[in-house]
Amino acid sequence: MNAGITASVATASLYAAVFAIIGIWLGVIVGQWRQREKVSIGDGGKIDLIRAMRGQANFIETVPMVLILFFAMALLGAPYWVIHLFGAPLVVARIVHGLHFSKPGQPGWQRAIGAVISILVTILAAIGVAGHAIYAMMQG
Repeated sequence: MNAGITASVATASLYAAVFAIIGIWLGVIVGQWRQREKVSIGDGGKIDLIRAMRGQANFIETVPMVLILFFAMALLGAPYWVIHLFGAPLVVARIVHGLHFSKPGQPGWQRAIGAVISILVTILAAIGVAGHAIYAMMQG
């Protein structure tokens, strides 16, 4: 490991890369719908395009905050396995959630499970980071 880079920072970085790939996948889905519906700007009132765009937007609304929390965990000294404990389920959740928006007729459980796991990971990570940050402030 390079000097100054911990296993936890490397783990958080790995999740940033994985989420970047998932984000690209969701963008490709939107692009395919745009091409199919012949809509270059906006949604053209096309429900399937709107659906795909919302799936991508939800990802963008959710994942950056969690990545900030992952890096905060790493900087506060959380072991790398704790970041995996949060990151692995979130990867599965975001893929399952994305599948719901990938084409019409996908089952609603995909969206629900993806959303619930994403919310739980965010809440638990936020609580953990806040607790460790408060503890670190009280020590210093």
